[in-house]
Amino acid sequence: MPSINSFRCNQYFATHNNAFWHIVGDALGHRRKAPEGGWRTKSGTSTKIPSFIEDHLLYKEGPYLTYEEQLSALMEAGFALWDVLRSCEREGSTDSKIRMKSVAGNDIKGFCDENPSIRRICFASGSSTATYFRKFNEGWLKRNQFSFAKNEATQKVFKKFATSRKRKREGAPLANDTENGREESERNCGKIELVVMQSVSPAFTRPWKNTPETPKASSMIYTDKRAFWFQHAFGIESPSGEQRHYIR
Repeated sequence: MPSINSFRCNQYFATHNNAFWHIVGDALGHRRKAPEGGWRTKSGTSTKIPSFIEDHLLYKEGPYLTYEEQLSALMEAGFALWDVLRSCEREGSTDSKIRMKSVAGNDIKGFCDENPSIRRICFASGSSTATYFRKFNEGWLKRNQFSFAKNEATQKVFKKFATSRKRKREGAPLANDTENGREESERNCGKIELVVMQSVSPAFTRPWKNTPETPKASSMIYTDKRAFWFQHAFGIESPSGEQRHYIR
């Protein structure tokens, strides 16, 4: 569900230190333009893009795109944005504060049926969003219409369904790696891939805790998230020589 700030602005991922629109800009060749009056905290105080994002943006000189222009660019690139939940009751902005008995899901299956070119669903806010999708779409998930990304978070959320598919394949003749890869590609042809992404939320920072062994881990929050999104959402390579800390 969008944050309080996103509701106030009537924009997805409106918070200045949310990684989403910065990653989109880096992937599509622009950068996010500050709103009129500059960036503001939820209390209205003037602020700026944090250095762990600003220092690593790929298009520092622009072109700068407004929210509406970025949204259009994303759609033109073949992407769509929607909420897994249609409505809920929540205190604050985090999914952990959602009252479970209040949730109602959007008709994601109906949207995919109306748009059969959709080949991948990326859960931008991570495991919590994917868990709600699983809750409202268990029947759909059982119909063998999905493939599942192999990263840890995706396998954990959809373990029941990914394991079921694996069991059905047991007993098949042994094959070499090339044949296995080709067979898996054929099995997944026409299916929608589900990917639990590294959350773009500024609250998702736990894996980047600075320690004596990794004193600069927090400086790589954005580059790690961007690399994951480049690979799993946009299908492009990360900048060469980029420092990384957390990869899963």
